[in-house]
This record gives sequence, structure tokens and C-alpha cells, in this order.
Amino acid sequence: MRGADLYLGGTMKYAFLTILIVAFATVSFAQSSRRSRRHAEPATPVVPSAKQSAEMKKMVDTFAGMWKTTFTIEKSDFFPVAGTATGRSDYRSGPAGNSLIERARSHGAMGNFAGLGVFWWDAKASVYRGLWCDSLAPDGCDAMGTGQWTGNILVFTADVDMGQSKLQMKETYSDISTDSFTFTMETSMGGAPPTKVMTIQYQREQPKATVSTPATAPADAGTPKE
Repeated sequence: MRGADLYLGGTMKYAFLTILIVAFATVSFAQSSRRSRRHAEPATPVVPSAKQSAEMKKMVDTFAGMWKTTFTIEKSDFFPVAGTATGRSDYRSGPAGNSLIERARSHGAMGNFAGLGVFWWDAKASVYRGLWCDSLAPDGCDAMGTGQWTGNILVFTADVDMGQSKLQMKETYSDISTDSFTFTMETSMGGAPPTKVMTIQYQREQPKATVSTPATAPADAGTPKE
């Protein structure tokens, strides 16, 4: 009888273990299915992506890509001595192609310089707008004012509050071709003639890219390398 009891007990333990395994597998499968359903992309977006504006398409088509940069810095109130610098600048389109993002680095008269710019089209005001942040700005970032195309030249103008007076700033993108363009910064005050502060020559380094909505990339992707 003891052998029979042992056999019966072993059989019951085996059956119980089998039930536990099956139950665990069933629960795991159900949870996995629920997770899959929860993370599955809807067949039709609830809110469709915005369409790229014609104004931003022109800007992205013109500037998107990787560029080599050569700075010529003039002696001015901004820079006590003249000098030069070299670096790289990466222009990429933002979400839905309705913004343009520039990430820049250089070495030279401005030290180890780093800059970040964001540009977009303000449809209500019918102007481009920009925000520029760099390693020289004590406040971190400054508005670039408003921009407009005049033929094949893009000009941004802004009035900068200097306390008792305003500084007029003009930033011009000119000599634009498929593989190069020139950026010029000028300032003036009190109606005086504009004074050149800086010129940057851009030379395309990588093939032209005009993707409106690039795929998600690692956090450090696209950082200009020196």
C-alpha cells in the first residue's frame, strides 16, 4: 500500500505541476497579447501630421545638409580683435519639415564655439522667425527677428535693446548655390551705416538632404564632428 500511496502522490504532484505551468503560460500569453494590442499603431492616425509649408520646403531644400564653415571675424564692439575660425554646421529639417535646425561647432578666434539655431515660418505674420543659442551668449539664446527672401537672398533683421538705444542687426544669406552660400552679420546704431561683424563661408560636405521627417536617430546622431 505504501508504494501505491507514493505512486498516487507522485502522480498528483505531477498533475498539479502541469496545471501550474499551463496556467502560467496562459496568463503570460494573455498579458503579452494585451501589451501588443496596447502598443500597436492605429491603422489611421487620430491626428494626422501637419503638411510642410511651401516656405519651409524652400528653406529646407536650400540649407539641409552638412557644411564646412570658414569664419572671418571683424574687429568690432562684439570682438576686440579680428580673427578666423573653421568648423562644421549641420542643418536638418524638424518635425513634418516645418522647422529647420542648425547645429554648429568651430575652433578659432571664438574658442571652442558651439551654436544651435531653430528657424520656422510664421504664417500669420508672413515672415520667417529664428532663435539662436550659442556658447558666447550670456542669456543662452536670442531671437533672430524676422526674415524674408528677396530673390535668392534671405535676410533676417532684428532690433536689439541696448538700454538707452537699440542696435539694428542684419543677417544675410547670399551667394546661394547647391553647394555653397555666404552668411554675413552686420550691425548699426542710431541710423549709422551698417558695420560688418562676421562673414561665414559655407561649403557643402555631404550630399544634399531634403527629407522632411527624418527617422528617429540616437541622441548623439548628427552632432558635427571636428
